[in-house]
Amino acid sequence: MITSNTPIRGHYKHHPQPSSPTLADQAIRAAGVRGLRVLDPFCGTGTIVCIAAANGAKMAIGSDIEDYTFCSRSPVYMAATSQGFGDPAIAVHYGVDAFDAISLYDYDILITDPPNPRAIVGGAPISIKEYTGMNGWELAKFWKNRFSDRNLINKKEETVSRVRDLFVQASGQGKRIIANLFTSRGFDYSKALCDEFTLRPVAGTYYEINLVEER
Repeated sequence: MITSNTPIRGHYKHHPQPSSPTLADQAIRAAGVRGLRVLDPFCGTGTIVCIAAANGAKMAIGSDIEDYTFCSRSPVYMAATSQGFGDPAIAVHYGVDAFDAISLYDYDILITDPPNPRAIVGGAPISIKEYTGMNGWELAKFWKNRFSDRNLINKKEETVSRVRDLFVQASGQGKRIIANLFTSRGFDYSKALCDEFTLRPVAGTYYEINLVEER
């Protein structure tokens, strides 16, 4: 059974954009998820899903258009796929588009680290090597022709537009939204979204996002 004392480590092996477990934990703790149903529609190997469960989420649901089950043997992967801790409050669904996920699954709050519009590989070079065992250029080469057509990583304005639309739809459902609005290669998610959403800092680069009401 996963608990708040379960170690969350980041050895993701080949995952192109590993989330920081430390930063995700800070954001999830600050958001307050105890008793809530959490959805991460870009879950990757399940970092946010695992940490949400560790912080008392009633249900922690992850989905991703890719199947990342080959990427990790870490506690994050084990918990997120219910193979290590057997936690019934965790469910991960691969091969599911993010827009389908917000319609298919019952959730209260969406918490996610969205896809990078400007690069295949995300994160600090030292962290990438530590987490994946590969240098950034090696990881980018590994994934260059492996993504499904609907994957939004490195699709420039299409990525931003689709993420924006996803947040609009989730907000229209009356859901809370918390996302990692990181910067990458001159791109800043917070600047890209600030015209349509109000952004309240939660922890680090994680913000709570609310749709601006029309006047």
